[in-house]
Amino acid sequence: MPVPPRDLPSLDPTSQPETLDRERAVSAARALRPRLLAEAAATEARHYPSEELHAELAQAGLYNLMRPGTFGGYELPAADYMAVVRELARGDMSTAWCFTLSSGHVLWLASWWPEQAQREIFAEPFAMANGTSAPTGRMRRVEDGWIVSGRFPYGSGGAYATHFLGHGVEPRDDGSPAVHTFVLPRAQWSLEDDWGRLLGLRGSSSHTVVVEEQFVPDRFVLQNRTIVDIDVDGGTPGYRLHRSPIYNGRGIAFFSIELANLAVGGALAMLDEYEDMLRSKKTALPPQVLRGEHPTYQLWYADAATTLTDAVAGLDHAAALFLEYSTRAAKNEGSYSVVDDAHVGRLAFAAQQKAWRTVEGILMRTAGSSALATGSRTDRIWRDLCMVHSHQNSIVQDITAPLYASGRLTASSAQ
Repeated sequence: MPVPPRDLPSLDPTSQPETLDRERAVSAARALRPRLLAEAAATEARHYPSEELHAELAQAGLYNLMRPGTFGGYELPAADYMAVVRELARGDMSTAWCFTLSSGHVLWLASWWPEQAQREIFAEPFAMANGTSAPTGRMRRVEDGWIVSGRFPYGSGGAYATHFLGHGVEPRDDGSPAVHTFVLPRAQWSLEDDWGRLLGLRGSSSHTVVVEEQFVPDRFVLQNRTIVDIDVDGGTPGYRLHRSPIYNGRGIAFFSIELANLAVGGALAMLDEYEDMLRSKKTALPPQVLRGEHPTYQLWYADAATTLTDAVAGLDHAAALFLEYSTRAAKNEGSYSVVDDAHVGRLAFAAQQKAWRTVEGILMRTAGSSALATGSRTDRIWRDLCMVHSHQNSIVQDITAPLYASGRLTASSAQ
């Protein structure tokens, strides 16, 4: 299967709605769900969504949900954006993953980079960035900028991303490496034909990004900073430019909310399938009745539905805290610390774990073996959820737990 074309398909920006709020954006995403589901198998086989589906997402305005109003975007807060992505994931997790791991990073582009860089990035009517957090690139200093080279695996959302956000290492004379974050326009990188071999998320366009000796001007490089350690206290360049605290957040919390949100959306899709089974399949033991009429199946359904509702509430709370911390840091009314970031990230991760345990412990266990027919929707959702469960961010959450706990305990003892 060929990789996505280096030249992006043209999109008509005039087809977008002039205004878009949470309710209308969620409705637009929900309306696309049958299309997402119908194309899911083809998306998986192709390893990225079709150009036609890409155009529909653009025409609905969904790529510009987090784009600043300064540059013609809808400037939705994280909680509203996540509600839209959940609807997409309920149709097809691969497509939603490809979508959010590019359009969601608009938040970072509009937060951390200086005004000149932003004006260049957002000169395009649709600007999205796939990215990787591992510093697998090499960087060397030249006049007025840097030369970047490297291979960056798992660049999710690369199919239709207009920019790539990566990390590179600059060797120093004393042997201590410096890690920098950079942004490159699409003309300066390519995708390797290496995606689709893993268990799930095969349609997420998580191809390896290849950069070969490309010049990056200083304005596109955040020196000695990575997405996990950017200090936002006192206001970011994005806050000063757009005057909105939406663009004054840290990185780990938002990324954790993104991944957890995809998992919850996938779990809701599994619940949809389970509900169909309750209405169409009978119990195995006599007296045989529709599963939905049997009290034990009703109990399992009630437990799953209420736990996933709780997971959604947890995500909304995490997104609300993300905005609260971003706002107080922007207005010099308090700090948005690494402990705060870990707090929000762990709240999101708790929602992700609820989704996984609901699917693993209730829906998959009680749906019956026939529900996992190869190529079925249930098969695809299960495989996609396994990928989220095994994602590196799940490991990071365990690694950052002591940071969070020690910070909270220290703060409590000081009171």
